[in-house]
Order: sequence, then structure tokens, then C-alpha cells
Amino acid sequence: MLVVIAAAAGAGFAILALLVALDAAWVRDIDVGIHDSLRRFGLAHPAWLATMRALTYLGDPVTVTIVDCTAFVVCLVRRRFEAAIFVASAGLGVWLVSRVPRALIARDRPEDALWPADGHAFPSGHTMSATTMVVIVALLVWPLLGRIGRIWVLAAAVAIPAVVGLTRVAGGVHWPTDALGSLLFSLAGVCAIAAFYPNSVTVR
Repeated sequence: MLVVIAAAAGAGFAILALLVALDAAWVRDIDVGIHDSLRRFGLAHPAWLATMRALTYLGDPVTVTIVDCTAFVVCLVRRRFEAAIFVASAGLGVWLVSRVPRALIARDRPEDALWPADGHAFPSGHTMSATTMVVIVALLVWPLLGRIGRIWVLAAAVAIPAVVGLTRVAGGVHWPTDALGSLLFSLAGVCAIAAFYPNSVTVR
């Protein structure tokens, strides 16, 4: 199951990355259209924009580091050493590998962002970090939960990265496809790494 998810997400990311690198006109038109619409909405609704800026910290490096380190320590305390290795491998590995497409594609951010940001745009760092964080936690707790618990975890694993991705686009610091690419990249990376630790993150 994990291998299938990783392969599907990886293929989706590869296709999207190629389209972004080639600056496909229809992809650019979608990005610009959504960007312009959300920018106008944000300027007209300061409360919405303030909410987006607050929620974007769900994918902030500090937030993600705290959650990942907590998960790592809990695994060690519970003597789940293989799971602890998985947390460290996924958390660091996905981030390190993501530097490659970011540097190769070197996509520029929107020039009219509503708050400061630097670095290349694709994939989105905040969205990628948030996705990596929630997928790691979801896979760790999945074997321990019943049906209702899994529904709640799955909902959170979908909602948190989606919200963070929306905040990055709403703030004008990323194009929509930057956020989508991050979701696919992180899902592929974490699930691929998790496949090496079936005893700790078995998805049934």
C-alpha cells in the first residue's frame, strides 16, 4: 500500500515538476488566475489575510521541528527504535532531497506577494514541511488506532497541509502549483521511506 501511494504521488510530482520547468502556458494561466483572485480577496478582506498569515505557522520550521522531535523522543521512550529511525529519516530526508528540484527548477516567486519570503518557489517549503510532519505522525499512530481514530487522523492529515498550502498561495508567496507539488513530493517521500519500516508504520 505504501509503495503504491509513493509511486502514484511521485509520478504526479514528476509530471507537475516537468510542466513547471517547461513553463507550460496552461499551468501558468491557472497559477496566475488563482494568484490574482486570492490577492484581490486578501487585500479586500484584512481579517482573512491575517488569519492566513497566522495559520501559515502550522508549516513553519519551528513548529515542524518541535513536532518531529517530540515524535522522535516519544518513540525512543517507548522503545520503538525502528519508528524513531523512521521519524528522523523521513523528516530530514524529505527536506534534503527537496533541495534538488528547488535548485534545478529555480522558479521565481510571485513579485507582488503580500508578505515577505525568499528563496525559490517550487516546491513550497512550508507546505512540504507540514505535509511531511502530518504524514509521519499519521503513519506512526495508524497501527494503534481503531476505525474512528483513523478517520480523525486521516481528516487532520488532509486538512493541515491543505490549509498551509492555501495560506502560502493566499499570501502571494507561492503559486498554487508550488503547494500542490509539495503535497505530492512529501507524500511520495514519506511513504517511500516508511515502506522500509513495516513493523512500525503498517497501514492495514
